[in-house]
Amino acid sequence: MNRDSIGKLLGFGGPKLVQGMVELFAKNAPQKVADAREALDCGDAGALRAALHALKSSAGQLGITSVYEACVAGEELASLGDLRACGEHVRRVETDLPLALRELQAVAAAG
Repeated sequence: MNRDSIGKLLGFGGPKLVQGMVELFAKNAPQKVADAREALDCGDAGALRAALHALKSSAGQLGITSVYEACVAGEELASLGDLRACGEHVRRVETDLPLALRELQAVAAAG
């Protein structure tokens, strides 16, 4: 996780903003990951691209680099219709997101 991103957000809006963003992300991100998995399993490139796109910008703003990068790569491959190659990126998001959320919540709680 890139803590500089959190530092910038703290400087911009303070701990309350960061806590709100983290809570919103923690609430919505797991569903976006589930949507991405379902779209991949169903072979729906458009839905996969949309799910990864929705997750990408929030992950980037919060400094969750591994999830952001996997979303960027997966979104690009989904746009090309290459679902087979997307599997690796969806798995990376599924693996990295829970770890990143725990770290992110700890950092936000510390203010």
